[in-house]
Amino acid sequence: MTSRGLSLAGAGRAPYVLGQPLWIWEEEEHVGTVQRVEADDDASRIRLGQFAYADTPAARRVTVRKLAMFEVTTFLVTRFPCITEVWFDLDHRLETQRDGVALASLRSRLLKSMGAEEIKIIPRLGEAGDGHFALEAVWRNSAAAQAALAQALHAAREANGIEQDTPLDWSTRLRNWRRSLRF
Repeated sequence: MTSRGLSLAGAGRAPYVLGQPLWIWEEEEHVGTVQRVEADDDASRIRLGQFAYADTPAARRVTVRKLAMFEVTTFLVTRFPCITEVWFDLDHRLETQRDGVALASLRSRLLKSMGAEEIKIIPRLGEAGDGHFALEAVWRNSAAAQAALAQALHAAREANGIEQDTPLDWSTRLRNWRRSLRF
């Protein structure tokens, strides 16, 4: 099965405005929302948190949840080239994941695969002392981080059966865009 992949937008599928919650869709199915998107004054650093997954079949697929992290990061740094750092606060629980250590380990590997640094695993004790962990990390926009993110995104799209174009570097994309403007 092939898919067109995830799309990202503002509330009601309006064009996205930096600083507002970011809605994630797989075709017509809501996958989730990044409820906290905070930008500093010059929008060079943003902080993402409060990932809330929808109760839909697409959102329940682990491969889509992984893809969402890569798509959100790629979307933001592509759409807003002034962003130099993306800070992540991952503290949401997953109903299907009872082992907090395993979830923290999975998230740490996910962040590392996309080029994130300074990954911190922070114990959070719930009412029952259930061993939940939060993660903090930063992705700094550099050639190495962009390459890692592109590779992770490509692999996640492939795992989700998404047809992919051959990636083009930005100069090729700009040339193609200029050509499309000629009459």
